[in-house]
Amino acid sequence: MLRLCSRKSGKPVVLCVNKCDGIGEVPPDFYEFYNLGLGDPIAVSSVHGHGTGDLLDAVFENMPEENPQREYSEDAIKVCGHR
Repeated sequence: MLRLCSRKSGKPVVLCVNKCDGIGEVPPDFYEFYNLGLGDPIAVSSVHGHGTGDLLDAVFENMPEENPQREYSEDAIKVCGHR
């Protein structure tokens, strides 16, 4: 579903994988996210804050240049998740 939506929109996708709580190691399941074909996943731990800086960097790399003449829609950035 995510891959289909990203192809239709033509917008960049930043894939982040939560629950990567160990420092320097990712859980074995992390590598399954490469199968989505959405690029390199970013390992984060929302509980410990690990990887959040890398995630923020990746989001800002994909943001358009600031342009005061451009009007931005409310859905300029979308966050999809699973609980």
